[in-house]
Amino acid sequence: GPSPAGSLKGLTLTQNSVAKVVKSGVTHLQFHPREEDLLVSAGDKDGHIGVWRVGSPFLGDDGVLLTKPHRQYISGVQWRGAPHESGPSLFSCSYDGTVRALDLGKEQYVEVYRNEEEEFSGFELSHDAQTVYVGDNNGNCHIVDTRSAHATSLHLHQKKINTLNLEKTSEHYLATASSDKNVCIWDVRTLSKKSKPLSTLPHGKTVQAAEFSTDGSGRLLTTSMDDRVRVWAPVQTLPNDNSSVEQWSLGKSHNLLALKHNNQTGRWIIPFRAIWAPAGDGFIIGNMKREIEVFGPKAGELIAKHFNENFMTAITSRCCAHPTLPILASSSGSGRVYVYKK
Repeated sequence: GPSPAGSLKGLTLTQNSVAKVVKSGVTHLQFHPREEDLLVSAGDKDGHIGVWRVGSPFLGDDGVLLTKPHRQYISGVQWRGAPHESGPSLFSCSYDGTVRALDLGKEQYVEVYRNEEEEFSGFELSHDAQTVYVGDNNGNCHIVDTRSAHATSLHLHQKKINTLNLEKTSEHYLATASSDKNVCIWDVRTLSKKSKPLSTLPHGKTVQAAEFSTDGSGRLLTTSMDDRVRVWAPVQTLPNDNSSVEQWSLGKSHNLLALKHNNQTGRWIIPFRAIWAPAGDGFIIGNMKREIEVFGPKAGELIAKHFNENFMTAITSRCCAHPTLPILASSSGSGRVYVYKK
C-alpha cells in the first residue's frame, strides 16, 4: 500500500544515490510506481528530460538516459504504463507549447498536443492518459483528448496557472493554483466556459502548488509565496473526523492548517512545492537549509528531517516520494537528484 509518513524517517543518502540527471535546474521529478527497479524522471529549465535507473548501470553509461524533447522549461512530467512495454510511458509538458510522450522501449518521443501560441506552465494527466489538462501563462486551461488531439480552452484565472491537480480517487475534481493568489476547485464533469469554481481558496501571494491527498479525503495541500504551507478540507471537520472528496460539491472549504515556512527562494532558486506523503498522513518539502522535511497534516509537527552535509550540496526545491516504498527524492538547481532510502 501507500508509504505512510512515519516510514520516511531514518532514510539515508549515499554517494551512489546522487546523480546529475539533467543539465540545469530540476523543475519536476517523479518516480515510476514499479518496485522492481527504481526509475526516477526529472525535467529541467531548458527542456531536458532525464530518466535515472537508481543504482543500476544499464540505462546509459551512468544509469541516466538524457533526452531533450522540448525547447523550454519543463512544466510537468508524469509516468503512465510500464516502462519496458512499447507505447508511451513518460509524458512531459513545456513552456514551448507542446506535450510529448516518451516510448522508453524505442527511446522515441511522440507529440501529444501542440499550441505554440501559449506557454504551458502547468500539467496534469488523467489516469488512463486519455485526457491532458494544461495551464498557461495567461490563466487558461486547455483540456485535450489525447486520441483526437481535440482541445477545449477555458479561462480559469487572471494570471498564470502554476499547477493543475486531479483528485485521484474520483477524477471528478481539479485544483488549479495560480499567481493570482487563488486556488480554485472545479468539477471536471461539468467544466465549461460558463463554469464557476466550486470553491476559491484565497492566499496572501502567488500560489506555487495545490495537490489533493490520494486517500479520498479530498484534503488539499497548498504552497504559497506568503510563507505558508496550508491544508484545506471540503468541510469543517473535527481533528479525528474524516472528510470525503465528494463534499467539495457542497461549495465550501475549510483551512485546517497554515504552517509557517520560509518560501522566499528569491530569483535564482526554483520555488518550493510541498507534496503529500503517499498515504496522506504527512507532507514533504525542502527548505533553505538544504534539508527535506516531513510534517504532520493536522498539527504541522515535524515527523522527519533529512540532511547530509557530504552529499546534499544544494537547496533542493522539488521532491517526490515513491508511491509504495519508503524512498524520497529531491532535486537541485544544477540538475542533481538525491535519493534517500533505508
